[in-house]
Amino acid sequence: MKKTITQEIIPSLILIILVLSFVDPLHLWMPSHVEMFSLFILVIVYIIYAVFMWRESAKDERENLHRLMASRNAWLAGNTVLVIAIVIQSIDYTIDPWLLFALASSVLAKSITRIYGSIKN
Repeated sequence: MKKTITQEIIPSLILIILVLSFVDPLHLWMPSHVEMFSLFILVIVYIIYAVFMWRESAKDERENLHRLMASRNAWLAGNTVLVIAIVIQSIDYTIDPWLLFALASSVLAKSITRIYGSIKN
């Protein structure tokens, strides 16, 4: 259990630190070559994180419930941030289409997964 938590937390923290390092409106934090290297590292860490999440399996009902709760909370948090960003950008009349694609793909993936789960189980 402790090994699983460590394998989940370390890539998560690295991913969060890398993502937050890109929040630099005045371009004081990173020159472009460092930023490109950071993007590469971000992609690698995300792939590692995704592999850990994909291979994760529950050993009992309690762990399965915790995974389901974490997934639901993550989905709601991510989509809430996307909706807030869409609202703020629509006030400025500059909606980034990637925000719309991200929200639509998240909602579509959840809907398809629910339908598939209902049919298969």
